[in-house]
Parts: sequence; C-alpha cells; structure tokens
Amino acid sequence: MECCRLCKCENIPLKESHIVSKMFYNAIKKRSPTGIMRQVIDPNKGVQDGLKVPFLCERCEELFSKYETFFSNNIYTKTINNDGEIEFNSRDDNISYFLLSIAWRVMKFIREKDKTTFTETENKKIDEIIEIWRKLLNTENMEDIRKIQQFIIPTKKLKFFRNIEIRVHDNVMIDFKTFDEEDTFKFAFTIVQVPYFIFITTVWGKTDTMKQYLVGKKIKPHEGELPKNITNLLYDKHYTKYLEAYSQVSEKQRKVIEERVRKKLQR
Repeated sequence: MECCRLCKCENIPLKESHIVSKMFYNAIKKRSPTGIMRQVIDPNKGVQDGLKVPFLCERCEELFSKYETFFSNNIYTKTINNDGEIEFNSRDDNISYFLLSIAWRVMKFIREKDKTTFTETENKKIDEIIEIWRKLLNTENMEDIRKIQQFIIPTKKLKFFRNIEIRVHDNVMIDFKTFDEEDTFKFAFTIVQVPYFIFITTVWGKTDTMKQYLVGKKIKPHEGELPKNITNLLYDKHYTKYLEAYSQVSEKQRKVIEERVRKKLQR
C-alpha cells in the first residue's frame, strides 16, 4: 500500500509494473535458443521477466497498457515478423504518449535509485521535469506531449551493429545521460534500447541531429551512424559491460547454456 507514482493516489495497492514494457522482454525470449534472459549484473542467474517494481495502481497500469497495446499491434508485431525491416508514419499521438510513458518511468526509477550522480541543482530540475511529464501522462495531454522532442531509431541497419548483429534483437537497456557541464542544462536525454529499436526522449535542451528518426516523421532503418555521444554510450553497454558480464559466467552455467541450445536445435 503506497502512493501511485502517476496519479499520486495514496494508500492504494500497487501493481508490479514494468519500467520497460513486457512485450520487449517477450521478444528476447522468443528469439533466445535457451528461452531465458540474463542480466549484466548477475549473468549466472537466468530470469524470465524484466525489471518490474511496485509503481502504478491498477487504473494507471491500464492507462499505460492501452498505449502499449497500440504500439504492439500496429508497429512492434510487424517489426518482429519482418526482422526489423519496418517503415511507418510516427505522426501519431499514441506513439508519442507510449514513448514518453517509458521515458518517464525510466527517469522516475533512476531518480529514486540514484542519489549521487547529479548535483542538487540538477536533481531539482529533474524532479521538475518528472512532475511535468507525470501531469501530461496522467491527463493524456496530447497537445503538450507532442511538443517533446523524441526519436525512434531502428537498429537493423545501423553501422554500429554490423559486427554484433545479434544484439540488435536481444537487449533491453535503459539510461539517463547529461552531455553538458554541471548545472548548464544544455542537453540531456533518456535512452531505452529494446529489440530492433532505440527510443530517445529529450529531457532538456534540443538537438538538430537525427532528424530522420524524429517522432512525427516516417521512420525506417538507415545505414548510418549515430552521434558520437550515443555511439559511445552504446559501445560501453555492448562491449565493455557485455564482455565484463561474459567473463563472469561460470563454467557450470556455460555448460547449462550449451545443453539448452543443443536441445533446442534437435527439436
């Protein structure tokens, strides 16, 4: 019995809410030869579901679910069925709302867990933005949600993934980064990678890059490179963190994985 993060109703039962929608974890399990997932922080333990915490009440869970269902039915199922070769018009309020709902959950979750990364002034600004987004989502204020700069980046053809193509469709990653000096508020964004897509929502500042991925335009895979700050972040997640996790997998777990893969191939 806590306070719902979205509607702020107090003393109400909270659901175990996914920070990133369950459909993306289901996509990973569907493609996985072992049928399970592993976390970077504990690669020796298989998991069947993604990050979820007591976060939303039933009413707010259903509100977000409405937009998740739209994205799943109209975009994501087609994306999976076509192995990432997807083209669609993103000028749709359902899409804008869905992306902001994920970005808000990521911001709120990280803010509650991270007490050291940002300055006191930055945390105050972050709290203000979280509250603004909360009100927009809670009231379904599409007019103002539409004004927030957001991007949908298909990962299928990106140069970054050419040598690690499998990780186009077997990862979920969340982060919130600032790319400016302390307390200058030039540019910051949330980033969420899911199978076949990267979602970026601008927290403060604006960028003139990545116009081909800007929500409101036709979205399709491009054979190009992303800005350096995003590429560096992806490199850290896909190489540094991945290799660290891989080195921590025990010999016992390697044998378990190999046996599961062998049985899968024999079916």
